[in-house]
Amino acid sequence: MKHFTDWNCGLLPNGLELLGKARDAALGLRILSERTGISRFCFLPAFDPHEESLVTFLQRRDDAVHALSPLLPADFRLIPSARILLPSNGILPDDPKLKKLCIPKTNCLPVTFFLWDSPIAVENRIAGLVHHSAYSILLPSAERILSIFPKDVSERIFRLPNVTYQFSYASLADEQTRGLLRHLMNRKAHVLFGSSVQTPAEAARFDLPYYLEIAKNHFNSIEYETLFFSDRLILQK
Repeated sequence: MKHFTDWNCGLLPNGLELLGKARDAALGLRILSERTGISRFCFLPAFDPHEESLVTFLQRRDDAVHALSPLLPADFRLIPSARILLPSNGILPDDPKLKKLCIPKTNCLPVTFFLWDSPIAVENRIAGLVHHSAYSILLPSAERILSIFPKDVSERIFRLPNVTYQFSYASLADEQTRGLLRHLMNRKAHVLFGSSVQTPAEAARFDLPYYLEIAKNHFNSIEYETLFFSDRLILQK
């Protein structure tokens, strides 16, 4: 499992996720790595352009990563990114620094939404970004869309072109999610997986072997390889 990546790790300090102290976040990362073998962690803290300037947010994020690094083994790779909350007008801030929210060395911008937002409004905003933004869109915690949005809305979102969908490893236990993943693979959409772990206690309970065993039991070897190792294209950049 050492070749896997956690594409949505919530163990980032400085109040960007649940934890405040770097030593608590480092403990969680060590526990998570010991349980899973994972040593690559991508952070996707939420950036709300209505609540904070981009410059301030990026400084807080980078400070948190820099505080973590010396507390971790040298072979750990920390991947700083962020998910931007979809503006109500569907228009991203006109700021070249927005690129710093992307997965490093890519044009892949994670975007998210409030759970109480109108599903149709969210769909329209995402579709607008897909068709008119200069960025390639990544939707973190995509299983939320499947579980809370009406079926017709979620189906349209999962048919959008050139979108990367990030799911939690835990969602592999859900039959409906597995069916969706097979559909996404059939149309060659990019899929990533993350732990969504936010505390050391959650890290200690996270059972990656269990989720991978479920995947092995429900996907053939080619599908399994496609699901979990297509992210090499991102890691090689």
